[in-house]
Amino acid sequence: MRVPSVFVTRQRNENAYRLVGFSEYATALNMFTKLVSISNDQELQEMDEMIKDHPSLTVFTNLSRGITPPTSTIAETALNQEERYDKQGLAWMMALARVEYGAMVAGFTDIENHYHLETLGADEKAAFKELLLDGVRMHYFSMVNEPLGRLVLKGNAGFSEAFGFGRRAIMVRSMINALAEFARDEFNPAQQQELANINREVGYYADGSIASVSAYLMTNGVSNASFDSDSLDLRGCGAIVRGIRGDLAAGRARIIRKE
Repeated sequence: MRVPSVFVTRQRNENAYRLVGFSEYATALNMFTKLVSISNDQELQEMDEMIKDHPSLTVFTNLSRGITPPTSTIAETALNQEERYDKQGLAWMMALARVEYGAMVAGFTDIENHYHLETLGADEKAAFKELLLDGVRMHYFSMVNEPLGRLVLKGNAGFSEAFGFGRRAIMVRSMINALAEFARDEFNPAQQQELANINREVGYYADGSIASVSAYLMTNGVSNASFDSDSLDLRGCGAIVRGIRGDLAAGRARIIRKE
């Protein structure tokens, strides 16, 4: 789970915070995975009990319940008033680390193996599925309700806004693809169809983000007489950057030199 080193200046504090969070989740997932692999059932049970004694290690679920339409087939509804959305245990901590790590990998790097499903254990699977699905709901239903989303779909969003929105779209797609890979059979046909629809729609947001950035490049240009598109130092979500470079290569966008 290694990624290339990135130098962060003091003026870009938000990137420093992201790197710290990424490092923490990656380290936690690595260490938890190793710990589980060398522990027996009794030891794992004792770890669960230890974790439950620490409220600070609680993982909160269904954070999207305030924005998910009740008609959605993937909405999570309480079975009774006693149901709790605060979870505790090693499986929940591992699942949270895996979701956060994978989302960052999908949104900020070119690495294709986002969630390392090859290390997903049976005990963690249910928790991971629940947190992934909550992530899909949270991002998607907030995106469709944001005014910025309409600008993105038209290819008229600003440079930074387009990158941020496109990154979220790529993250949602990565979550849905992961769910399809390890839990497809656990969704009924209606749920599978809704997830497929969401996957298609966030693809439109990703395309709109690429179009927005390409439009920005066409109208703003750069001050470098020796510039060529291959030397463009464009950084961000790998999928978005590839799309922008594709637009440049296909002639759908161009760089205007400003002397």
